[in-house]
Amino acid sequence: MGRTARNCLSDNEDYWKQFASGEIDIWSLHDGDRLVAALEVKRASNEVAETFGPSNATIGLHDVREVTQFCTVAGFGIGRGCEGLLTEFATPYLVDPRVIEDGKRIATYTEWPTAVRIDLSDNNPDRRRALYPRRYDLSGTSAC
Repeated sequence: MGRTARNCLSDNEDYWKQFASGEIDIWSLHDGDRLVAALEVKRASNEVAETFGPSNATIGLHDVREVTQFCTVAGFGIGRGCEGLLTEFATPYLVDPRVIEDGKRIATYTEWPTAVRIDLSDNNPDRRRALYPRRYDLSGTSAC
C-alpha cells in the first residue's frame, strides 16, 4: 500500500511492526482507482491515530466528509494526531466546498454547523488535479 499511496508506509518498518504485532490496523480508502486516505487505527482504543491522503498530504476538503463518515460508521474515534480530520466533518455542509484562485494560490473553503476549514495550496495544474480530481474543472470554474 505504501507504494500506491506514495507515502512512508512503503519504507517505514515501524508501521508494519505495529501491524504485525496487532497494535494497529491500516485501512486504505478508495474512490474507484483513486486512493483517498490511509488510516492508522489503534486497536486498543479503536481510534484513528493518523490519516493521510496520497503522498502524506492532508485529506482534501472534497473527500474529508466521506472519510469522517466512514470512521463514524466503522465506530472509530478520531485522535488528535489526525491533521485536518474532525468528527464535526461527518455532518452536512452549511457551505459546500468553494475554490478561490488568486494567481499563485488556491484557497478551498467549507463550513459545517460547528466547524470551518480553509485549505491553502499553490496554484499549479498538477496540484489542482491532485486536490480536485473529479469535482472541479481545471480552468478554474467550479463544476459543483
